[in-house]
Amino acid sequence: MYIIRNEQGNPIKFQGIALDITKRKLHEQEIRDSNERFKLLAKATIEAVIDWDIENNTTFWGEGFQTMLGYDLEMCDEDFWQRNIHPTDRKRVLRDLKKAIARPETQFFDAEYQFFRANGSIAHVQHKGILVRNAAGKAVRAIGAMIDMTETLDRMQKIESQNKALKDIAWTQSHVVRRPLVNMLGFINLLRNNVEIDKESENLLKYLSISAEELDKITREIVKKTSEINNL
Repeated sequence: MYIIRNEQGNPIKFQGIALDITKRKLHEQEIRDSNERFKLLAKATIEAVIDWDIENNTTFWGEGFQTMLGYDLEMCDEDFWQRNIHPTDRKRVLRDLKKAIARPETQFFDAEYQFFRANGSIAHVQHKGILVRNAAGKAVRAIGAMIDMTETLDRMQKIESQNKALKDIAWTQSHVVRRPLVNMLGFINLLRNNVEIDKESENLLKYLSISAEELDKITREIVKKTSEINNL
């Protein structure tokens, strides 16, 4: 828009071009709505969400970093994430991320590592992310989420300990307990076949044999159940 003036310098009319920017405004509103939904989702999820604008090197930290890991989000600078990866895992994780960003065909990033909580304790996290690329294949944005797997891993370790204990029980039952049982059954048969015994003693041997066989059956069943649990 510009003004046309007469010879005396007085404005006499305006000239310009009117453009319909409705589509652009609608698109801008869609982007704002999408970003708002993303921020609400980041607040609602139990995961620690990271939205990294690679081109501008700015990062959005989700509420999970506060609720799950105890950090003050206002204190989270751009180096916050890599600084708090445990030293034993940091080099590997950063190397794998760098490789993923550099490869145009790579779309996803997946890693497991130790991460410091705000109180100094260590969380075992699973990190899954997606890389957004431009038409040339260059990564321009990385969106990821960290899940605290510490309790899950602790439960798995307890289960593994229980499985080991069950294996030890099964071995004891099949090797230690059954051996004297087999010997007992053999002695009973030996007495029956080689020694003359009265009716009352025969009955006692019969009851003893039944009890030993039942105990042997129970032992075999324990070994079987333990094996089934290990297979699961």
